[in-house]
Amino acid sequence: MVNKNRLIIGLTLISIIFVIFYFKLDTYFISLVFLLLIYDLIKSKIIAITKLFILIFFYSIFLYIISYFNLLNLTLIFIYIASIIFSLISDKYRKYLFALSILSNFIFFYLLLDLDRTLIYFIIFISFLNDTSAYIFGSYFKGPLIAPSISPNKTWSGTLSSIFISFSTLLIFDYSFFFSFFVAITLFFGDLYFSFIKRKFLIKDFSNLLLSHGGFLDRFDSILPLIFLFYINYTYII
Repeated sequence: MVNKNRLIIGLTLISIIFVIFYFKLDTYFISLVFLLLIYDLIKSKIIAITKLFILIFFYSIFLYIISYFNLLNLTLIFIYIASIIFSLISDKYRKYLFALSILSNFIFFYLLLDLDRTLIYFIIFISFLNDTSAYIFGSYFKGPLIAPSISPNKTWSGTLSSIFISFSTLLIFDYSFFFSFFVAITLFFGDLYFSFIKRKFLIKDFSNLLLSHGGFLDRFDSILPLIFLFYINYTYII
């Protein structure tokens, strides 16, 4: 059965983001995103607040120095990919690697918003469309689970339906077949990655900021990897 409260909250979030887009409140939006990312990392107790701010401080200095050598893009891409890969296998440093991937993702968010603001809002639209269709089709058709030990609510029916809908929508907006398919698949794996992180840290949600949707990271889990993909596509392909 579909949870109507969950859908109402989702529609409310979309409405707020539409207002931000329409009135071009990008500066406030990016500040809010940063604060919410930090809030969820602290609230979930994945990393201590002191260690998190030390990480932010030294990472900022490192990137500032790197930018002088015109290596910011390549360095960010390497750090982002490496932090995700090693966070999957390293128990000891997982909290730092995960926090590093979130901070890197935020920088991609900022850069992409500066390059083409409409892309950020399009990514959010695609992600919400994907999540909502997965939830609705999964709730109605149910069926076998894909990865019950990682994401106990993710069904084949919901996932395949959402992949098809996201893929088709991207094709309608004139994206290539390959890129559209890769984005649709990444939506699934992005969600699965964040579910994996939560299981490893023994938490259900990153926070209860968005009520039945959990925290900001719970709702934007599939959006963050897409920001990276669209940034790569815009910077190196377009």
